[in-house]
Amino acid sequence: MKKLLIFLAQMVISQHQQPHFLDLASICQGVNVCPGASIYHPIQKKCVYQKEIIECNAEKITVRVHVQHVFPNLHAAQWKDIRLRIGSCIGKTAPKDGWFEENFSLSDCGTFWSQNETGIVARWTVYGLDKFFLTTGIVLTKSKNFNAECHYDTYVTTMSNSFLVNFSSTPLLVGDTNKLDSLFSMSLWGPKKQITIGERISGKVSTTLNLGTTSYSFQLTKCTVYQKPDKTGYKFDILKDTCNPSSYVGFTSNNSVNGSAHFSFISFAFTATDQNLYLDCGVKLCLINPMTKKFFNQNCIKNCHL
Repeated sequence: MKKLLIFLAQMVISQHQQPHFLDLASICQGVNVCPGASIYHPIQKKCVYQKEIIECNAEKITVRVHVQHVFPNLHAAQWKDIRLRIGSCIGKTAPKDGWFEENFSLSDCGTFWSQNETGIVARWTVYGLDKFFLTTGIVLTKSKNFNAECHYDTYVTTMSNSFLVNFSSTPLLVGDTNKLDSLFSMSLWGPKKQITIGERISGKVSTTLNLGTTSYSFQLTKCTVYQKPDKTGYKFDILKDTCNPSSYVGFTSNNSVNGSAHFSFISFAFTATDQNLYLDCGVKLCLINPMTKKFFNQNCIKNCHL
């Protein structure tokens, strides 16, 4: 027992010298309990110092912050009276076991948007609010702040459900994929319920993406018809790149501003029988600066008429 206490004391001294992690695996014997602003890392098998955790997806943003990161000198008895501010939003709950956790959507909390060649960035300034501010609006306790960021790909893909092309003389369904992709969907339709080879098929890519006060445009970059849903077998590019549509199927398209990008093409088949086909399209998303009313990335949308 005495040796264990000496060992623990040595570990505490070591923690002051190297504050990034505290190896508790040999002490806790599988009980993953970590002190302060740290979390247990199951692979490294140690408590790793973690200031904040930001989880991003298309539907929800989660921010987890330890009290010590925003109020490093605040006594634990006061934690119940503080909240987290994320952008323009004030958090709803006090920290639990020292950790704040707040969830919100991309359109909430006055998101600051930007875009460059590498992708799209959503950013919020995060800091703590004490009880006095929450009741009077006056700041007495100084809080540290940091930026929470989410990074998204400029490019989105969406695939239709199968559509049947008849040689003799089928309703078309909506499908979608995942990532920011999950907020985009494609629908197709023909001049009548049955689609016959040689008839024009119309379609659109639409989205439920809400960026608050920031608007955007998107442009079709590529569309390929596949024989099978796993993209094996025959395929044909009806839009090889943004400015190179196939003249064989008369492909036409337009851009969208916070709406739907419409397109059309002449139906065809890969074999001399009725055939189910699959259309996969890529979309490039371009954000508009609310101050200048111009794209953040001026080269984002291609002008095919130049």
